[in-house]
Amino acid sequence: MLAIIDRAIELKRGFRLRDTQRLTILALLTNKRSTLAQVSTGEGKSLIVVATSIVKALFHNKVDIVTSSPVLAKRDSEVNKDIYELFGVSVHHNCSEDLEQRKEAYSNYQVVYGDLASFQRDYLLDRFYGKNILGDRDFSCVIVDEVDSMLVDKGNNMLYLSHDIPGMDKLESVYVFIWQAIGKNTGTDQGSSQWDEALHQFLQLKHGCKLSMQSLKAVFLSNVSYFKLYKLLYGLTGTLGSQGERHLLKEVHQVDFVTIPPTKSKQFDEYDPIICLGHNKWLESIRTEVDTLVNEQHRSVLIICDTINDVQSVEKCLKAKGELHISTYTRDFEEFDVVQGTAKLQQGKIIIATNLAGRGTDIR
Repeated sequence: MLAIIDRAIELKRGFRLRDTQRLTILALLTNKRSTLAQVSTGEGKSLIVVATSIVKALFHNKVDIVTSSPVLAKRDSEVNKDIYELFGVSVHHNCSEDLEQRKEAYSNYQVVYGDLASFQRDYLLDRFYGKNILGDRDFSCVIVDEVDSMLVDKGNNMLYLSHDIPGMDKLESVYVFIWQAIGKNTGTDQGSSQWDEALHQFLQLKHGCKLSMQSLKAVFLSNVSYFKLYKLLYGLTGTLGSQGERHLLKEVHQVDFVTIPPTKSKQFDEYDPIICLGHNKWLESIRTEVDTLVNEQHRSVLIICDTINDVQSVEKCLKAKGELHISTYTRDFEEFDVVQGTAKLQQGKIIIATNLAGRGTDIR
């Protein structure tokens, strides 16, 4: 079966699976228990997921694939659709805001991609609000990308579904009074989330938006509890963590572990961090390093920042110094061919991004 999938990938992509990818797929599929695999960055985890899910789907399993963001879920489900179709396996994603489209995805498609929050949201809506989104879809198999982040770093994270409480709108005048005394400069781009304890209403006041009603958290689900619903859990990550973390995962999820050797040794050097005294010194340090890499070594550069404000500050600094070949990537709805893998990165190109460009992006 794996040889046939390998041939299908060659027909559609022009290359075959690496030995590392074949080994990972066999390690996952030949073990009857849940398995987490450590696979080095750049080894092609996307195709490992595709091949594994095809085999599971052909044996009449419905497969959920959890990615680190809805951007990657949409991309991978659409980009790899042609490979799935060769085997008669249907694939879609659950990242639509339209409830009926998500119902159709769960009911009519064997493989569904999505970020964790989308799967958790629909599970809570189905089980606690009677929306019947999942239909007859069972929890037979899940494949998780960046599994260490989902199960360890964010293992105790909760997804809450809140509801409006009549009468809470009476607090709006109190918010206005408090906001006149407090005016912090805050803000991140969070499309489907709200801060609790009235912080969201204060931000709406700051930006002149209509106030939404204060809501209370009623239904919630942790990452750990959600993944324990599945009979089989497959996970891929670049780092499985320490022995203590592995022991925790084994106790909680009853998983086995496999470490896959890289295809070739990495040409990667990690330098000591540089601590700067102030924002201007930080910008100047970045500018100096970029100048060395771009103008002296004729290389391209990816700069990943904590926040959108940092991206804008770095961009302004570099442009002021004459750097013109700059692109920014800060929001998932932005079209950016290099980060989305549809174009190759040119020499001397500078990309400034948030962590959107740090997980699962295919920069060539």
